[in-house]
Amino acid sequence: MIKAILFDLAGVIITNTRGFEKELESILKIDKEKLIGTWKGQTFYDFLFGKITEDEYWNIIVNKNNWNVEIQPLKDAIRKHFKLNEETMSIIKSLKNQGFKLGILSGHTKEWIKYLNDTYDFEKYFDVIIYSYQKGYSKPSKKIYEDIINEINIEPKQCIYTDDKEEFLTPAKEIGMYTILFQTPEQFKKELASFSININ
Repeated sequence: MIKAILFDLAGVIITNTRGFEKELESILKIDKEKLIGTWKGQTFYDFLFGKITEDEYWNIIVNKNNWNVEIQPLKDAIRKHFKLNEETMSIIKSLKNQGFKLGILSGHTKEWIKYLNDTYDFEKYFDVIIYSYQKGYSKPSKKIYEDIINEINIEPKQCIYTDDKEEFLTPAKEIGMYTILFQTPEQFKKELASFSININ
């Protein structure tokens, strides 16, 4: 019997960073195709794992790429890029009302999460939340999946984990969780129905 549903954040509840080059293009006046990969890499993971602040992150990226720009427009642009998936939130609210334990397992940064929760106030619906910046490691490390199982205190076989990236479902399966590859909220509802979990 399923007792808990655990969610990835980016790409499921909140838009992920995919396509952010378009916003960078308008700021930097550089073709977005040339910007692919310029703002990720090891520096991004240091930021994701809480090793550096957002200001440190953007300063490193600007200096590395010789961009002639202040960091504030970049900080503003990434925040503008993030949007709440209202349909997913509707499903989450229904699951909460049905008595399921809910969790978030996400590779995300401290400053962006503060902005997102201040703006959308989504964390209040969840019983357990684990972000990579808190742990210093992230998916697909099996340890972070074990962390959330320990915190939510429910057997893996009683949990469903959903993520928009298939490679991040594998460790969840390996520790005994059921998984759903998230594609759209409507598809997710149909997948939940196969577990006899119905969303009105």
